[in-house]
Amino acid sequence: MLWGCNTETQDPVSSKSASTGSAPVKVLYKTISSPTNVKASVMGTTVAVSWGSVTFAVDYHVVVHANGNPYVDTILYAQQFVLTKVPAGSYTVTVATILPGLSEGTASAPASFSLSSVAAPTVTAMASHFPFWFRNNEWVTVTFSGLVVNSQGEQAHVDT
Repeated sequence: MLWGCNTETQDPVSSKSASTGSAPVKVLYKTISSPTNVKASVMGTTVAVSWGSVTFAVDYHVVVHANGNPYVDTILYAQQFVLTKVPAGSYTVTVATILPGLSEGTASAPASFSLSSVAAPTVTAMASHFPFWFRNNEWVTVTFSGLVVNSQGEQAHVDT
């Protein structure tokens, strides 16, 4: 018996029968821990969901609900899940641990996030060697400020 249990009258939380080749063995184990620090980071329409690892975990069951309806239900080995092109709405995500040969553990507390349907305006600026910002015999100061996204979706803040 594992964890120093010398009789079956001790209640270690749960048990499962397993075979070691010739004789069945009763394996005792404690409750499967839920992942902690479940976080959702929103960047435009991309959401990165991450969580803390659980010892001996082989997989994680990730469930995302959008506006109360199922949106994603998947099992992953990784500790991060990235959603792209996520539509506007309110979301919750839970993560449960899966240990080898055991049933799935209890899901984490839900982490919430939301995406707005308001899109930032697109501004196209081109550099030119012609002095087209010249008015009344003086240079006019033009200031660009905001978020710039290149064709690969990479973002940078600009303030010039």
